[in-house]
Amino acid sequence: MRHQTLINDKFKDAEFSRNELDSFTINFIGNAQKNPNSVLPKPEEAILVTNHQKFKDNLGTLSTDSALNKGGTITRQDAYDDIIDFIRRKEGLIKDTFGKGSAAYINFYPQGITEYNLATVEGMKDLMVRYVNVATKFKTELGQPFIDQVIALQDAYTKARDEQVDGQSTNKSTQTILRESRKALTLQLTRCLLLIAAYTIENPEAYNSYFNWELLDVDNDKSTPDEEVKK
Repeated sequence: MRHQTLINDKFKDAEFSRNELDSFTINFIGNAQKNPNSVLPKPEEAILVTNHQKFKDNLGTLSTDSALNKGGTITRQDAYDDIIDFIRRKEGLIKDTFGKGSAAYINFYPQGITEYNLATVEGMKDLMVRYVNVATKFKTELGQPFIDQVIALQDAYTKARDEQVDGQSTNKSTQTILRESRKALTLQLTRCLLLIAAYTIENPEAYNSYFNWELLDVDNDKSTPDEEVKK
């Protein structure tokens, strides 16, 4: 066996899901700890336990961040829908106040309602800036309550969008940390595997008593993308 092949991280492949890696590690640590004649050095076992806990902690953090980010997306969508609803309802007021086809009406709806209905997430921000400016220009005709409503909708949408972006940034940062903790865990698993192999080279039964390889074939969380394990 080539030396490079021997020392390669044997658990880094993305084919192993997070749950598979977690279950395998838990089982391995348990087997080593309950074996009265364990050949795995205690310092190496301690490092493995520590690295595994960090991996678990970071996995939990990612799960929380993902849930919060999903919540932020829903909040942003609600703010987006509120704007669309307002624009549609007030189109009649603008038409009645200024007349359809008038300069004022065209300032509000240069491409009709469709422009708002088809607006992208970022495009809606720009449309609301324009809408607020035009509404402010015609404050006398439309009244202050109208202006207040428009500004409130704009502020709510901007805040929701900014919070969503911040959440996505946090999520990416957490994924980076999780990748690093997974790497540390799999390297230590490989080290422990090789140490045990060295001490049990003439006793395959003793070697295999530490590992339940079937736990790496469960395929129990492949229903969701496992992006953070990619190297």
